This record gives sequence, structure tokens and C-alpha cells, in this order.
Amino acid sequence: MRITTCLLVMLALGFAAPPWSKSVGGAKVTAATIQSPAPQITGVRRQGKKLFVTGERFDMGAVILLNGEAQKTANDESNPTSMLIARKAGKRIGATDIVLIEVRNADNQKSPYVRFFGGTTITQADAGKSVALAVHEQFLVALDNNFEWGWSFSNPNAFEPVPVLLPLLGTQGVFRAEAPGTYTLTAKGEPFCAKQNPPCAVPAQLIEITLTVQ
Repeated sequence: MRITTCLLVMLALGFAAPPWSKSVGGAKVTAATIQSPAPQITGVRRQGKKLFVTGERFDMGAVILLNGEAQKTANDESNPTSMLIARKAGKRIGATDIVLIEVRNADNQKSPYVRFFGGTTITQADAGKSVALAVHEQFLVALDNNFEWGWSFSNPNAFEPVPVLLPLLGTQGVFRAEAPGTYTLTAKGEPFCAKQNPPCAVPAQLIEITLTVQ
């Protein structure tokens, strides 16, 4: 049994000052106040019915929370502390939904929430590729937020910005494909660290993505 659990039992029995407590800056600190760092989410993706959450400091009892509701969750066998899988959570997210994703460890420590868009998401990893979209399909443009991007569609009239109630910070926004055809998304990104003194050596990125709307 962990020290934290033992301490809670002792306090319930009336032990006001366990022998391993000490005073720091006038405040009493005991083992009960020492918590492990909270889990952190670095990525979310959906594949069919499955929802994959990557990050760090996931324990073996960690669960994925979808809009605050716990999902049946398993730790990835190869990366148990950095990847969680909720095998049926994906079907609870619609193609135009923006949902809140959190991770809660067995000790009730929770990660900060992240917002996740349920539809097609275009990133710099799609550079040089062709992305298929349906007419009126909504999609998210989310380029690396370590860069300052200047970007455009080859035909801006073919894509309509979609206002969202929950802003997706660090992204370029949600758009709706309005007309069939083949278009190009072109973007140039300058790393923010290039503005530091001294500047970093990270090169700028120039990407081009083909969008095929049918």
C-alpha cells in the first residue's frame, strides 16, 4: 500500500502529525501533499471507432475522458506510459464535432484538456500529398504551431470558413469545401525561435498540399 494511502488511514484514526511530516516555510508538508506530475496530452487521433491519445506520464490505471465522461481505456502494450486507446470512443465523435479530451490517472491527477475536431485534419505531414474531400465536407487546417504561417488556398472561393463555438487555438481554422475540383493549399512557415537572440537554426518550411473535392 502506498504511503499516501497509509497516511489517509492514519489521519482518519486521529494521528494529527505523522512522524515523516516536516515544516517548510511555516506550512506542514507530509507525504499526502506530494503528488506525482500530472499527465500531459501531446496528440489525439481517431481511427474508425478507436481513439488514440499520446502524451506522457500516463499510469497503468489512466482513462481517457471525452467531454468529462470516462471511456473504457487500455494502455498501449508497447508504450504504456505514453499512449492510451479507447476502442469505442471514436464512434461517439461526429465528423463536425469539437470535443474536450482529458486523461485522468489512477490517483485522480488530470491532464489539461485539449480540443479535438472529429473530421478530416490537414497538417504539414500532408505536404506533397493529395487529400480527398467531399463537397460540403468540413475540415480543419492545423499546421505546426511552432511556426508562424502565411498560407492560402489556390481558389479561396472554393472553401468557406466555418465559425465554431469552441475555438481551436493554434490552428488555422475549420473550413467547408464548397465546389468540386482540384485545389492547392500553399503555406510558408517561419519558426518562432528564429526571432530569438541568438536565433535558432531551424529552417523555414514551404509546403504544398493538393485538395481534391468530389
